Amino acid sequence: MDDPRTARPEVTLVTVTGTIDIFTAPRLRESVLARIDVGAVHLLVDLERAVFADPTAAALLIGFWWRVRARGGRLSLAGAPAAIRDVFQAGRISPGVTFHTSVEEALREYRPVGVGAAS
Repeated sequence: MDDPRTARPEVTLVTVTGTIDIFTAPRLRESVLARIDVGAVHLLVDLERAVFADPTAAALLIGFWWRVRARGGRLSLAGAPAAIRDVFQAGRISPGVTFHTSVEEALREYRPVGVGAAS
């Protein structure tokens, strides 16, 4: 996992590489929550190179969603596999999360909460 960085002034990007499991999740959680706690509101998680070994990843991402939602923000997932999307849909969380095929697509389509598309 790369350390979270600011992709745009309003968006924090977290790039996850390698396996997310019960052993690696605590470090990722600590790093991301530290950024949220100091003001990161909109979180974009790049999952294109992540490997999901167990249900820990879904629980971790749902935790991120709860935290940014409580601050009025949004969680966006880039490159999430179908299994992760299914968890969010089954839990009726998907309306609060945006899914994208890539980070570039997510940043192109990003609109601050409450702002419509430009004309």
